Amino acid sequence: MKKYIGTTIRKNVNDPTAGDTPAVGVNVTIKNYPSNSAATVYSDDGVTVATQPLVTDAAGKFEFYAADGRYNIDYDFNGDITSDTDVAIFDDIEKASLSDAQAATDDERYMTPSKVKSYVDQFGIGVSDLPNISSFNATTLSGLYGFNSGSLGRPSFTNGLCLSATPDNNDRMTQVAVSTVGGTYQFGFRALIAGAGDWIYMYDTSNLAYSQNVSGGTITSNSTTAGSSLSPTQTGTWRNVSGNDILNNGYGLFQRV
Repeated sequence: MKKYIGTTIRKNVNDPTAGDTPAVGVNVTIKNYPSNSAATVYSDDGVTVATQPLVTDAAGKFEFYAADGRYNIDYDFNGDITSDTDVAIFDDIEKASLSDAQAATDDERYMTPSKVKSYVDQFGIGVSDLPNISSFNATTLSGLYGFNSGSLGRPSFTNGLCLSATPDNNDRMTQVAVSTVGGTYQFGFRALIAGAGDWIYMYDTSNLAYSQNVSGGTITSNSTTAGSSLSPTQTGTWRNVSGNDILNNGYGLFQRV
């Protein structure tokens, strides 16, 4: 429902220097477009139906409320009738997507608030359940997405959240993924330039630790050990990524596997 305010003027054709004056007492009739059938309009926000024709006041103004849509407005001044055709009246108009903007009919070029929410939701903004991404490599729209083991081109971890952003329709794209599966924080990012790129991973204190070997023996380079064999004690299985063997009571760098 939208309030519409119109103004009519009377041009002084005999003396242009005298200026225009308000057109008082003009009968105004609102009709549906394109059928030109009588439209229902209101004198308030959708409660009281207004009697037509409306009549312009001393300032040449008229006003009414109408449901979102397109209308014809006829003006009758002493039998001289003119019309405004295809007048778009929408409440809280928002621009639609490019495809909607290229639609054949004018009313499809605008979106009501509910349509705006639906349009925004598809990019994962303002919803509790993010849309799942089927392929990281085929994404052309920026937005927030969920992913799982079935998502093509995903990072090495199987479930999580992805932020995907592109400035020029997938010719260049940046993607950031995060997961907390198994209590481990996992981060990855990549850039796509005219095709899929490799994921680069970032590590933190939940999956990379500088610890002491308290296993009672040597932990050879690139071998794994239980987190209970490290101090401070860790959970899960860890790999020696120090680049050398770590003797008992020695220190090194370990990555959760």
